[in-house]
Amino acid sequence: MHIRVSLCGSSFPGRRAGATTSSGRQIAAKLSERLVSRSSWTTAAGREASSARKAAAKADPDGYTLMIAAAHHTVYAPLHDKLPFDPIKSFTPVARVGSGPNVLIVHPSVRANSVKELIALAKAKPGQLIFVSSGVGGSLHMGAELFKITADIDYKIVQFKGGGPAMIDLLGGHSQAFICSLIAAQPHIKVR
Repeated sequence: MHIRVSLCGSSFPGRRAGATTSSGRQIAAKLSERLVSRSSWTTAAGREASSARKAAAKADPDGYTLMIAAAHHTVYAPLHDKLPFDPIKSFTPVARVGSGPNVLIVHPSVRANSVKELIALAKAKPGQLIFVSSGVGGSLHMGAELFKITADIDYKIVQFKGGGPAMIDLLGGHSQAFICSLIAAQPHIKVR
């Protein structure tokens, strides 16, 4: 018996893999151990995750192919006109394997020590702040858009192919803010 696991996640600087990929590898290893079988995994981030989803959707429905993806997997249909699969109908949910908080982080050069101060800064400089995102349509991108709407502020959102490149841009001071997973931000967070 051979189990194929498609991990639709991302990688971050200083880490071998993001939360989806890390937990997926652990799950694949435990499945192999408990079912006395081999497992292999394909890791895909950013746009490549769509290819991994396509492969999982087209796999034989024999129970030996699993896909582990973040919750935003289900928002792909409204954002992409021509997906080669239906994000809902092409998959059968098996289990929720984890969850984690997202955080709003800013580069140390940003003169804001709270969300209230960041909103005031964005209102004082409409369209001048740059937020980064790990990809179009993901939960982090949607979080940045929701924050913009609910705070009634304007800023640019620059899209990257995954959280790693977005984090590198923020750490390099090329952008000012990022809504990302706590697991990605934790090594870089300094309380002021």
